[in-house]
Amino acid sequence: MARISKISWTDGTLNFWEGCEKVSPGCLHCYAEDRDRRYHEGKHWGRGAPRKKSKSAIDNIRRYNRWAAEGKFVVCPACGISRWWNDECCGFAKTPGRIVRPKMFVMSLGDIFDEDVPLEWLAEALVEMLKADSLDMMILTKRITTARERIQRATQHMTPAWRERVLDWMEGDTIMPPANIAIGATVECLKFAKERLDALTAFPAVRRFVSGEPLIDADWAGLLPSYADRINLVIIGGESGNQARPMHPDAPLVFEHACDKAGIPFHFKQWGTWVSPSIVPMPAGMLTDGNLIHIDTKGQVVEPGESTVPVWRAGAKASGHAIEANGRTRTEPLTFPSQPWK
Repeated sequence: MARISKISWTDGTLNFWEGCEKVSPGCLHCYAEDRDRRYHEGKHWGRGAPRKKSKSAIDNIRRYNRWAAEGKFVVCPACGISRWWNDECCGFAKTPGRIVRPKMFVMSLGDIFDEDVPLEWLAEALVEMLKADSLDMMILTKRITTARERIQRATQHMTPAWRERVLDWMEGDTIMPPANIAIGATVECLKFAKERLDALTAFPAVRRFVSGEPLIDADWAGLLPSYADRINLVIIGGESGNQARPMHPDAPLVFEHACDKAGIPFHFKQWGTWVSPSIVPMPAGMLTDGNLIHIDTKGQVVEPGESTVPVWRAGAKASGHAIEANGRTRTEPLTFPSQPWK
């Protein structure tokens, strides 16, 4: 669990376990799989592989929930960065600031609805998140189509009181969904878009969000207006890493336009490894061989032509998150229902 995250749309990350399985094109160059391969020889990845349960996640979520309830997550008045009260900021630690609720990205190293995860683990994770009512959870999954069924099965491993509460939540019409839990679906390409968007918008939640990262194609942007009143944030971003696939420079603008048309908040996270030289200039003298490519409107690498655009290998840090050449950014946050502090 990272108490502070560099991911622009969240404040911290929470992993109840590690490990997963590739299920769609966005998984091809999975950073979490690379991490598991680096630290655990990849033995927690793939169908049937044992997942690695966290030894500290439960203690951490309880500790951070207690701190948040005590008003110890604040926005620095000088730089506007959100942080825990005892983290150094602007050269000082324990400086006062405006109290806010921390957002936690759930399962950055796996998928909470992974079929190879024991249902007992899922039951424990759900109950702990429901108890942590001073933290706002952002659960992101590629398995949104099976999410409700997995949760319903997991209730068999809960106490009768929690089982009843969670089953009522899954019914969607007997009680309000938990006010601190948002559900998100990864939609990286048109092939899976309608199926996942339908399942996401049918899931009982106070907030729903979509992550198009890494974005494989922009062909599904036109579907968003159909879900306008049931999606509360769209996040778009490019792929990072040595094998990263490029994103067309117009893709973020296509989604921004679709979101504005639908009235959905829009968050552009990053370009990733590849970026247009019109947005971030290529350094003078940099060799073009292997560092400069041309892509078509689908983001496919092709020979230079009239309908192609160049992108260069800048790396995620250098490419940044300016959506246009003028430096304009667009990073709207997911807002949760206001809740009284405990």
